[in-house]
Amino acid sequence: MGEMDEIVREFLVESYENLDQLEQDMVSLESDPGSKDLLSSIFRTIHTIKGTSGFLAFNRLEKLAHRGENLLSELRDGVREMDQDTADVLLLMVDRIRNIMNSVEETGQEGDVDIESVIAKIEAIQGKSQSKEVPPADNSAGEPAPTEAASEPAEVPFLTNVPDENGETSLSDAAAEESSEPAEIPFLTNVPDENGQTSVSDSSAEAAGEAPKETPTESPAEAVAPATPAAPTPAAAVAKSKAESKPAEHNNNDHTRSAAESSIRVDVDLLDVLMREVSELVLVRNQIVRLTDSMTDMNLVQSSQRLSIVATELQEGIMKTRMQPIEHLWAKMPRVVRDLGKQTNKDVQLVMIGGDTELDRSLLEAIKDPLTHMVRNAVDHGVELPEVRKAAGKNPKGTVTLKAYHAGGQVVVDIIDDGAGIDPAEVANKALEKGIVTQAQLGEMSDKEIFNLLFLPGFSTSKKISNISGRGVGTDVVKTSVEAIGGTVDVESELGQGSTWRMRIPLTLAIQPSLTIESHGELYAIPQVSLLELVALDSSRKETSMEYVNSSPVYRLRGMLLPLIRLSHVLHPEEAERRDEEANGVIAVLQNDDQRFGLVVDKVINNEEIVVKPLSSKLKSIGLYAGATLLGDGRVALILDIGAVARRSLSGASTQAAQKAQAAAEAAQARNSEVIGQALVVGIGDGRRVAIPLAAVTRLEHINVEKVERVGGREVIQYRGQILPIVRLDRLLGVMDYEEPKDLQIVVYNRGERSVAMVVREILDIVADDKRKHSSVEDHGLLGSAVLKDRVTELLDVEQAVRAADPTFFDEIDDFSAELEIGSRLDMVGA
Repeated sequence: MGEMDEIVREFLVESYENLDQLEQDMVSLESDPGSKDLLSSIFRTIHTIKGTSGFLAFNRLEKLAHRGENLLSELRDGVREMDQDTADVLLLMVDRIRNIMNSVEETGQEGDVDIESVIAKIEAIQGKSQSKEVPPADNSAGEPAPTEAASEPAEVPFLTNVPDENGETSLSDAAAEESSEPAEIPFLTNVPDENGQTSVSDSSAEAAGEAPKETPTESPAEAVAPATPAAPTPAAAVAKSKAESKPAEHNNNDHTRSAAESSIRVDVDLLDVLMREVSELVLVRNQIVRLTDSMTDMNLVQSSQRLSIVATELQEGIMKTRMQPIEHLWAKMPRVVRDLGKQTNKDVQLVMIGGDTELDRSLLEAIKDPLTHMVRNAVDHGVELPEVRKAAGKNPKGTVTLKAYHAGGQVVVDIIDDGAGIDPAEVANKALEKGIVTQAQLGEMSDKEIFNLLFLPGFSTSKKISNISGRGVGTDVVKTSVEAIGGTVDVESELGQGSTWRMRIPLTLAIQPSLTIESHGELYAIPQVSLLELVALDSSRKETSMEYVNSSPVYRLRGMLLPLIRLSHVLHPEEAERRDEEANGVIAVLQNDDQRFGLVVDKVINNEEIVVKPLSSKLKSIGLYAGATLLGDGRVALILDIGAVARRSLSGASTQAAQKAQAAAEAAQARNSEVIGQALVVGIGDGRRVAIPLAAVTRLEHINVEKVERVGGREVIQYRGQILPIVRLDRLLGVMDYEEPKDLQIVVYNRGERSVAMVVREILDIVADDKRKHSSVEDHGLLGSAVLKDRVTELLDVEQAVRAADPTFFDEIDDFSAELEIGSRLDMVGA
């Protein structure tokens, strides 16, 4: 099959394995015919193939397996004994089953594999056994005994006489035995015997005795259809089927692997052992890389690099073997939702999105209980009763959605309900009632901080206690369990619309890419999944130094106020009042849930993949570390729990103060953007500087002067698959000391699908441009001038410059100045 359905593929893989074992069991059964264990194993295999093939609508495969199952049932129940003929026909059946599965794998269909002859042989074996049980007729003249043969009902082998799992026959057998008329035989009306002659059935022929050869009367079967060719003997059929299958097998090897060859079953414990060994290999790799950094032997350095690449590839391969789709964990959730909905008298449907998202199997086990609780919580607390939903104008049937996706190197699992949502006022009142917070603290808390109170032990908004909820245990256990594996959990809610409970889970626990840093003389590791960027802190420069808002340190990063935490103060609280050491350092900008902050460290060491080792109980009780690791130089580094550091150091008051200061700064910036823009300052020669509004700058490029071509009287270049017209600003603005450089620096202005390039001598700076201080002195190609960075700078008339290269560039624009003004404001807001 081209793109085989996953269920069919699993069926083929399992069936191929079972058939291999079945052949071995059959051979063993010939030497031990009375083995109940072997017979039961063979019967179960064929029974499984029959049932699954019926479910998948492989009717021919089901029919063949069903006939074989009948014969095996007789062997298992002691009705017959295993002999050479029985073994041959069962092995022939196995070969034909294998041929059909090969056809399914290659084409998606069962094909035209001959099963009728095999079914006939199975029934012939069964017929011989039954005829031996009938006493021979006392007829010395050798005449047939039609009366006895006719009174003996023929077996109906398909859909009647079907043994169940206990080997008991169905009611149809009893009905057949009580009937005095022969039952219809739908699949044996034209079966040749061993001599190639056609008869009604093998059993009736043997029971009647051997008829005289000169008898002219045709049998009923012969009157219905002509005799078919004699079927080959079982041994010959087996050989023939094997010979026929060889070309197909050869073709499979030339093109693609079969389903059985494409996968194997591996014990989970073996995968754990491999993962541990790979973890040790990564440690050794890090040590060797660290040792070779200072060596000059290139052969050794290259070997070290090659080892690093191979170890990384091996690590990725082993990690993939441990990954499983999260839909395996979701499989039981529909039943959970159904039962709980029925128990609470709610009509709830479950929607699952992203079930193919993969996660380490150990993490799947770790989040099983938290996920189940969150789903139950969504049904019990989130979704309203049908009459309440209907009164609110909602669909009486509520919806709980499970959604999984990758984000930021983690797996995010959302549990979403379209219920009533969470009322922050109700949560706040409950917290006041329990004495968890004070009124003053509540006044400084955001809605999100209030929602986080739901994760405190013993906290519940349920009005009554039931066997489902209300005791205040559950969400705190969920949070503890998820954080124990390095994940996070939070909640978002909109009153009247519903809630979203979000779990962020690492892809794996064994190996993590991390940034190693130094603080207060000790080494620590920061998981890169939480790291956004690094910023140098230098108090000698105002723009790169700390500021304080309500005594809380912040850093102005591209116009945003970033709350700061100094790691040495977190680990050594007694030094928190000292500011003399805050002169220099590095800020690691981190993201924890939806909170961004800066962690100030003394030094950044390296980026490397670390092997996570568990902590002792004493270190774990500190609550700041997620694990430990051994670095390449043999030193031990503790892995920081970023969420715990943020919770311990960032108070609601300090965060809120930073947010208020940020809002004020943004408002001031929005006001200033109306009169202050940004401009790119360039040099055009002869000591002249020109400012180009940043809104008219799309890209900066370098090109070789030899790439300049001409179309008529205009210069153009080939750029990104299109012809780009260029204008030389020095020529446009009348620079006298013109010279032709080897490389041209160009400013590309793009609008829609059209672009123009402006050639300049050099790129100088990006500066703030106060429009209130512009001079009105204009000239050709200029809008005026301004003092920028203590130099008189000419202001380029972008529209005139662009039209010099492409006169039709702005034909569809009514007011280019207005469009440029909007672009300038957007640049200021994004700065």
